[in-house]
Amino acid sequence: MRQKIRVLLTVSAVIGLIFGLGLLLAPAPLLQLYGLNTDDTGLLLARLFGVELIGYNLVGWIARSADPHPSDSTPRAVVWGHVVSETIGALVTAWAAARGLGSPLLWGVVALYGVLAVAFVWAALALRESRARAA
Repeated sequence: MRQKIRVLLTVSAVIGLIFGLGLLLAPAPLLQLYGLNTDDTGLLLARLFGVELIGYNLVGWIARSADPHPSDSTPRAVVWGHVVSETIGALVTAWAAARGLGSPLLWGVVALYGVLAVAFVWAALALRESRARAA
């Protein structure tokens, strides 16, 4: 289980860091790839979102090295943060795609969020089970 959660945190961090850097350094081309256009205010918000993705995923990158011991709340906090973030991200992006706010590629983002949400729910349940066994 530990190794699987470590791999999940690694994959998620790499994906998040790539998108975060893209939004920070080149928000307009990245948004246009998904059929989204915006003004200067939207570009600023995209850059700020990129900064948050970078910071959030650096925490995940660091937490992947933590021992998911049942008494350590760090891995659980990071995993549950991802459960919430990925689930809400999937819902908001699906809402936008269903309203036609972007290109069909936006559904790929929905799928990515969805896969990560399911994977992090699995990780959260695995950590909870591990904690229950240790009690």
